Amino acid sequence: ETAQRRTGGALRLATQEDLQDLLRLHTAFRKDVSSEAFAQAGGEPWLLAEVEEALLNNSQRPPHLLVVASGTSLLGYIYSTPEEWFGRVSLYIAELFVDATGRRRGAASLLTASSLLLASQHGVPCAHLCVGERQSGAAALYT
Repeated sequence: ETAQRRTGGALRLATQEDLQDLLRLHTAFRKDVSSEAFAQAGGEPWLLAEVEEALLNNSQRPPHLLVVASGTSLLGYIYSTPEEWFGRVSLYIAELFVDATGRRRGAASLLTASSLLLASQHGVPCAHLCVGERQSGAAALYT
């Protein structure tokens, strides 16, 4: 709640316009971060393709793709993968890290809090929660 007040962010279902913006930002991120840098930070290159697929389809069982928005600016997004993908339901959250000079302040805590709430509502164990964040020109993934 504090993070939400600080950022003016709100959690809502993604619109088609959000999807286009997320895909644009995601494409820019893929071009910006080399697969080598991504791997060095413990990431898996295939994950970016999985995110893109989830964004394109946006048709998975609930929870559907959600975005954290502040006014017209997107702070981040949350999406789930169905159980058959990895043998378990997984919930992923990510900050938007391009075109975001002043956008990041407070976004991480808002995303984490929102995602934990969403995860608990849908019975997703916290151990299955993944956070993606841009760090020093590379991506780091935590489970």
